[in-house]
Order: sequence, then structure tokens, then C-alpha cells
Amino acid sequence: MTHSSISANLMPWSLIVAFICAHFLPVISVASEPQCPDSQSSCRLKNLAFVAVSQISDINEAMSETTCNSDDTRNGVERLEHEQTHPCSQIVLYQPAKIIPPFQEPKRRFSLAGREWLIEQRWDEIGVAAVVWEAATVLARYLGTLDPSALIGRRAIELGAGTGLAGMVASALGANPVILTDRHTTSAEANLAANRHNIPPSRDVSVSRLEWGQDVSRFRPPFELILAADVVYVEDTFPLLIRSLGELSDSNTVILLSCKHRYERDNRFFELLHSNFNSEVLWSEERNLKLYNVRKKPQKPDTVHLTHNPSS
Repeated sequence: MTHSSISANLMPWSLIVAFICAHFLPVISVASEPQCPDSQSSCRLKNLAFVAVSQISDINEAMSETTCNSDDTRNGVERLEHEQTHPCSQIVLYQPAKIIPPFQEPKRRFSLAGREWLIEQRWDEIGVAAVVWEAATVLARYLGTLDPSALIGRRAIELGAGTGLAGMVASALGANPVILTDRHTTSAEANLAANRHNIPPSRDVSVSRLEWGQDVSRFRPPFELILAADVVYVEDTFPLLIRSLGELSDSNTVILLSCKHRYERDNRFFELLHSNFNSEVLWSEERNLKLYNVRKKPQKPDTVHLTHNPSS
């Protein structure tokens, strides 16, 4: 089979791929794969499309015998601009650079609280719940800035722990016991096992499954410290998360909430939160990432009505 016949046979497939990408992936970053922490399913759909585009280089090479110069030494962006002004007799699809975003790396290393943490990420297997987002590292670093005695012996629980990074750092710094909770515990379990050497043997740190809104009595609340990083993103879960925060705490509980404000609905979470909690910003930066100190409002004492008995 000649090179030109190969090109002819592959042409319909290249057109199909081009059509799919044009309609379902209107914007393809040349620097990174699509990121959509809000929706795991849509994120995987875009990642699938990205991979499809990345792997058509073999088709492009097979179609090189055309009026386009196959020996063109321009880089990807320059070639794309050239082809837009100098049309070829075929469609040549652009192959984005194979740059892997940090959250898609299988392992990442962090220096926190004077220790090295090697965190396993499971983006392909579990999705957004099994990677280290910036809010978690901000929370973990903040814990490292506290007075050494601040966490000693504090009963702590982490909600939406994901990889468990923040909770493990709290345990290493003295919190005891510490419970890492999430809907999916596989990631936290694996990372706790891999980093247990960073935590003194005397510290009680464990992993437990918890869906917000479920009964929490088995955890024996209230806790002295509640950690939560990047848990504000699905609006349907807002009332459930706030309910769990309320049932796990009392007015003396310190709740450290680290979150990135991405959408208008995030503001609605805080509107709901402030019905029963007060919050103050401990730290913030330009990219809408904030660390909050949240405290439960003291319960109002029951009003006692005394009835005066004139005959007494």
C-alpha cells in the first residue's frame, strides 16, 4: 500500500476526530489538560477527548505526503498559525504538548511540618477526591505555623480528607486522636500507610468512611478541632456538610476551613453557614483562596418562665 493510499484511508477518521474536537472540546489548552474540579464525569470526558487529540500524531505522520511540508521545523503554535494562512490540501490536527498537571502526577512530595510527605494521587481511578488541591497544602502549612503546644492532645477530625494530607500533618504536630474521613477512604488509607513514619507511634490516627449528613455519634463528638479543605463545591451537599459540622462541634471547637471561591454558589454556602456559625478570615490571597476560622454560635439558653403565685 502506498503512502498516498494510507493517507486516503485515514482521511475520514481524521475528519471525524476533528469534528468531535471542534464540537465537544471547543477550547484545548496547549499547556495542560482540561481541569474541572466541579464535575468528575465532565472532567473525565474532556480528558478523554484530550487524549484522543494527543494520540492522532501517528495519523498526521501517515498523511505527511501532501502539499504541506512534512519537514517543517516550526513549533506547534507557529505551525498552526502558518496552516491557517497557508491552507493545505488536507486537515492536519494539532497535537498539544504532553504536560501533566500536578494533580495528575501519580505521586507528589511535600515538605511540611519539618517532614517529607510522599502523597500518592489517584486521579484516573477516583478523580478529584484523590489528589492534593492547593487548599489542602495551605491548611497544612498553616498548622505548621501554630505554637508547638497548640495541637498537643487535641481531638481532631478531618472532613472530606481526600489524600489525608492535612489531617496527617495535624497528627504529626500533636493532635491526638485524629480521624480522617471521606466518602472514599482508599486514598487516605494508602497515604497514611505510606507516611506513618512521619507520625509518632503514640499518636492515634485512623481513617473512617463518612458521608455528610449521616449519624456521627460513633465518633463521640464534640471534637476540639475540625479540618476541612476544598469541601465547598457541590451545592446539594451544603446543608449536609453544615449539619455534620454542627453535630461534630460545640462552641469551643476550632473549625479550620480552607477553600477556593470559584463560583457564586460558594457564597450561598457561607450564607447558610452563618445561620449557626461565625467565621473570620485567617489568611487569603489573590486567587480567591481563603482560610477561615469557623466557630459555632453559642446556643441560647432555654427561657424559663416563672409563675408568681400570689397566695404563697
